[in-house]
Amino acid sequence: MKKSIIFCIFIFVVISNITFSEEEQMSSSFSISISQDPAFGFYPSVAGSFEISKFINFTFYGTFWTQDILGGKQGGTNLFTEFGVGLGFSLFQGSLYINPSIGVCGGNFQSGGGDPVIADAISPNLNINYSNDKFSCSMALIIWKHLREKSNNKPFIDQFEYIISPSYYLTKNFSLGLYYDHYFYNSIIKNNIRTTNGFMWIGPLVRFTLKNGMSLSLASGFDLVDYLENVDGPQLKEFYKMVAVLPF
Repeated sequence: MKKSIIFCIFIFVVISNITFSEEEQMSSSFSISISQDPAFGFYPSVAGSFEISKFINFTFYGTFWTQDILGGKQGGTNLFTEFGVGLGFSLFQGSLYINPSIGVCGGNFQSGGGDPVIADAISPNLNINYSNDKFSCSMALIIWKHLREKSNNKPFIDQFEYIISPSYYLTKNFSLGLYYDHYFYNSIIKNNIRTTNGFMWIGPLVRFTLKNGMSLSLASGFDLVDYLENVDGPQLKEFYKMVAVLPF
């Protein structure tokens, strides 16, 4: 409990120390993303930012995880809920954007499967995006580290994911690319750690983008997880992932 209180105080201190001149017109943004895939299910998220200097933004995000397994399979209650803040750095005349963030997650999925708690997990993450007139590449590294040890009903869980997705613009409204996504997690029981690969997805990606920034993308292909886990008689599984982005 002590760790979660300290973390929450830290977040509030960071936010409260960001001050602005009321007379200055600072740019800001807000977007909603709607995602669905066979592993995490349906999970809408929001992201926003506002300018604190010419090349630095204060960023914030929230993810509404709806997969029932993240709430202990209790019919939509105790769901994993993630909120985070960070800083975005714009480099090379806006071509490169680097956004380190830190999030806090409520629920019971990673703290042992007991009562839902504040700061079930902490989530340091890094998003990097590069784009020019013809090419773009997005990369993400995400860690969900259990912060509380509330119950021994289930193992404590630490999760890890990294994503790489380069794309080539065939037109201003249409791009083709590649999607690679690897997710694995540690199950911790009495200081014994077992690592399990959840999935390793790789396949083509198509994206349609409108002038106002709204987009719809679909990635699909193969899941190589059986080969990572060295199972007997490995099978080449399949995946799909659709994401809609609605900026305001």
